[in-house]
Amino acid sequence: ALPDLGPSETQNRFFEAFQRFIGVFAKPEHPLALFLDDLQWADVASLKLIETLCQGDQSCIFIIGAYRDNEVNDSHPLRISLKDIKESFKEEESDFIPEIAEIKLNPLTKENIEELVSDTLRMEKAIIRELSALIHDKTGGNPFFTNEFLKSLYNEEYLVFDPDFDSKAGYKPWKWDIEKIKNLNISDNVVELMTSKIQKLSNQVQYYLRIASCIGNRFSLEGVSLITHEDKQSILKNIHEAIQSGLVQPSNENYKFLELDISYDGIAEFKFLHDRIQQAAYTLIPVEEKSKVHWEIGNFLLKNANEQDLEDNLFDIVNHLNQGIVHAKEEDNVKYAQLNLKACMKAKSSAAYETAIDYAKVALILLKQPISKDFIS
Repeated sequence: ALPDLGPSETQNRFFEAFQRFIGVFAKPEHPLALFLDDLQWADVASLKLIETLCQGDQSCIFIIGAYRDNEVNDSHPLRISLKDIKESFKEEESDFIPEIAEIKLNPLTKENIEELVSDTLRMEKAIIRELSALIHDKTGGNPFFTNEFLKSLYNEEYLVFDPDFDSKAGYKPWKWDIEKIKNLNISDNVVELMTSKIQKLSNQVQYYLRIASCIGNRFSLEGVSLITHEDKQSILKNIHEAIQSGLVQPSNENYKFLELDISYDGIAEFKFLHDRIQQAAYTLIPVEEKSKVHWEIGNFLLKNANEQDLEDNLFDIVNHLNQGIVHAKEEDNVKYAQLNLKACMKAKSSAAYETAIDYAKVALILLKQPISKDFIS
């Protein structure tokens, strides 16, 4: 058991322990590379942890971070963290002075898209140049959007393969009407495009994808089944439609056992192919229904969690419950307040004080206790 310390001392102790932990793996004979994606969503506590890693012995560790710069302005915590890290490097007095190399991934150029379309359709660049320029104008050169837009042209039969073409010419061309494509009312927003793609699926598949999007980027067939109270085989048949549409894919092979009606250990897990697809499915849920769905997911996870599961997935469970806390019955307020207190203490032990305060606030609200200025300070 560790002795109780003040907030700053506890935070410093945690950071030092984490540095020493990483030091186990980052050695001259075995350097360590860490890739951290979607830093635009990182909370302050996680960013502080990254800062701490950068302030230790950095000669054996290589940290790569990725984020969407259009979602990170000058006041964003990530910008502030990067500035603090750069300042700390300037104060270094050792022989090894690390640096931050920033690589901006620019949108695809017209030439890039020209090559992409030429390779995809196996046609000369001169023939597809006008089509490529139009795709660039419609997508702004966003790689994911470009691929999805091209697929949507094919699925909507604005881009049609010509099977009667003489293959002796060396390539098999495609047909399109450039004016029809120009006049298409296709969204310039990738989420709206993916939403439109999902809405072309059957209502039942859309329903399952909406539930899955609330669970997270990864979801299990068992989870969707328990939340919807529907048969796993029936859900799997519908999920296949989403797989064929390129929206989700299996994360393991367990679904094959289910198809053959063979028992298996663990869960049949799937994942959305891109976070924008999950986002699009989530936007399809009416606002008034979202809290109810999160409430059901939170209670499902809570009900089916053993003691270890609860400890491992505490934040996920409490976050779902808190998004639907308006559905709590008054006689259960103490139970949910206790869960928030537990999450608060766990966040506090990881020096995530802002997150801890948020959980404590919910607990106090459930107990109908006032939140004073002294409490927040």
